[in-house]
Amino acid sequence: MAYVMEQFGWRTAFCISSVFPLVLAMIWWREARDTPRDHSAVNCEELDLILAGRPAGYGDTNRSTWRTLTANRHVALLALSYFFDSYVVFIFLFWLFKYLVDVRKFTVVGGGWATALPYLTARSSFRFSAALQIGCPGILEC
Repeated sequence: MAYVMEQFGWRTAFCISSVFPLVLAMIWWREARDTPRDHSAVNCEELDLILAGRPAGYGDTNRSTWRTLTANRHVALLALSYFFDSYVVFIFLFWLFKYLVDVRKFTVVGGGWATALPYLTARSSFRFSAALQIGCPGILEC
């Protein structure tokens, strides 16, 4: 996107980068349903098969209230971790590029590559860290 922005301007890059999320949102809006019964592509035989595989009383539980959720210690800690994680992601997504280009005098394309480095590093190290977590003797054998 940095190259597109440099060649054609930020408005063009903005429009191009919005196409995929819009298409994905339209597909989700069309296909996603709360239950299989609500989906038009699920026929009676499939619905019977799905319902036959569920234990008795499945889906009959009461929904949690906000008070119950916020009183749960684990939910509070999870929300707090998301808060701190989101702050770091916000810095990477919205300020790192501007800092590199304006303060460190990177070119727009160079700033784009440098901003992508944390994500590229995370993506390339994912397989290695997954192999370590599941205890594989060799990374490629997993």
